[in-house]
Amino acid sequence: KPPSFANSLIQNIGGGNTMVLNKAAFKLIKLASKNTTVVSHDWWCYQMVTGSGGVAIYDSKPCLKYRQHGKNLVGENRSLAESLERVKKLFGGRLGVWSSINISALEKNKHLLTQKNLITLNYFAKARRSSLLKRLYNFKRSGVHRQTILENIGLTLALFLNKL
Repeated sequence: KPPSFANSLIQNIGGGNTMVLNKAAFKLIKLASKNTTVVSHDWWCYQMVTGSGGVAIYDSKPCLKYRQHGKNLVGENRSLAESLERVKKLFGGRLGVWSSINISALEKNKHLLTQKNLITLNYFAKARRSSLLKRLYNFKRSGVHRQTILENIGLTLALFLNKL
């Protein structure tokens, strides 16, 4: 799916070492990052650029080699064991903690978001605080999604279990 703010709320699709920002995006990130705690600088860039109405372009052609090391916060999921470890962390509450941090940072910068994306953020934030039926309703209204069908199935399960 194309990069979007609704995707950025739940998933980062670009590593910081692969991003190229224009001057407007750089100024936006510099402004939005003042007195703001974020989970990951590259994820924050994706959220703020798309949230403010900017365009994120995803190029699927690799232009550099990815260096994986033991202290990576997220890293690649090339093996079944790595994918299962990520699922375990999801249902352990990590995504919920990260979502809270990101929502707080975005709410501090809501004046920089488009009206449409502010509505998306509000529905997503409301879904996380709601009972199951309201959670499902608000989440659906938010439009938040991941990139693949399998990831969206996992996201739906996490939503049911209130792990977002």
